Amino acid sequence: MSNDNIFAAPQAEVQDLAGGQGLYSDTIVLALRRTRPWVMVLGVLGIISAVFMLIGVVGIIASGAGDAAFGMGMTAPVVIVYLILIAITFAASIQLFRFASAIKRALASMQSADLDNVLLIQANFWRLIGILSLAMLILSFVGVGMMIVFMAVRGGV
Repeated sequence: MSNDNIFAAPQAEVQDLAGGQGLYSDTIVLALRRTRPWVMVLGVLGIISAVFMLIGVVGIIASGAGDAAFGMGMTAPVVIVYLILIAITFAASIQLFRFASAIKRALASMQSADLDNVLLIQANFWRLIGILSLAMLILSFVGVGMMIVFMAVRGGV
């Protein structure tokens, strides 16, 4: 009997089409090259958004606009919500910059370990976005429920 393990994963020789030392196909290289600039744009836009939100928070605190717009004592909750949004936006932008840097390293080295890192960072980004999307959906339901209760208590429904 041969040394072949019938339970082992199949193996195949992969032709290096990218001209490097790694295992990237031309399609992978093209996709990475096309993806990186857009990842950078979204990361920069995220940081710019976070900075503008921070300026808005400073303005709300300085002017007391939270109390004027939302009623007495509402500045602190409004500021807290904005600070949470700033943190989320900043964290997502940092993940995008890490993704772009990993793409750059992978294209420079053409090694499968660097491509693995690109995919792991991308998976982490999408996990973060998925968790945040789910949290926003839940908070939306809670907000609608609170509005219905508020309206019922005030006699508006």
